[in-house]
Amino acid sequence: MLVTLVGIWGVQTVSVYVLGLRLRLGLPGVWLAILLDNDLCALMLGWRYCAGRRVKAVLEAPSR
Repeated sequence: MLVTLVGIWGVQTVSVYVLGLRLRLGLPGVWLAILLDNDLCALMLGWRYCAGRRVKAVLEAPSR
């Protein structure tokens, strides 16, 4: 959830502003910003999954 939050509010918002408005790419710049955000989030989530943190947290959780 944190990766998605940082991606949407940090990466996507800034890159939409830069690509869409400052560089005057318009709607294609906005779509490019969304693509970059999705790719970056996928890389970060994939890295987290491969690191095994999620699996360890589930295995070490106290049983009910």
